[in-house]
Amino acid sequence: MKTKLFLKISLGALFLIWAILFLVINHKYKSPNIIESDYQVYHNGISYELLDVEVKKNVDEEALNDGLGENIEYVITVKVNNTSEAQKIDLSEVVLYRTDYSNCVALDYYYDENEDVSLSLEAGEEKIYKFPFIIYQNLFTDKQWKNIENSDWKLLLNLYPEKIMLDIS
Repeated sequence: MKTKLFLKISLGALFLIWAILFLVINHKYKSPNIIESDYQVYHNGISYELLDVEVKKNVDEEALNDGLGENIEYVITVKVNNTSEAQKIDLSEVVLYRTDYSNCVALDYYYDENEDVSLSLEAGEEKIYKFPFIIYQNLFTDKQWKNIENSDWKLLLNLYPEKIMLDIS
């Protein structure tokens, strides 16, 4: 009897501690400010302008043989203009995004697509980058895959504290 009472009190105390910590953390970190455009966004002294979205099917033939299924490559061409001091673009922040899925830049294809692979930008410098993303069939249900090209895709350029997105759909 005493063990059951002790167990109930312990579990109740743990739940109470968890609830308090949950509230404190959610109060400390606010939701991101969302900045979205279908053409151009500006963030931290850098202007990103969407130029082109190219869709290629089954570019990764090894994936077909390895059982990953069909694949689609999105090559998103963006003009980047630095209006402030010298900076670097962080490729880990450039993400192909939709509500239930995200995908980072395919680095091996990035080097194939871009002549100048440097991500450093001097003050006032303008460059055009092609960001390739590969999506594999077995990461989606059959129903999702049939409508994959009609998805509401966005190019996510920064996640927090400002969520910066270009609509590529």
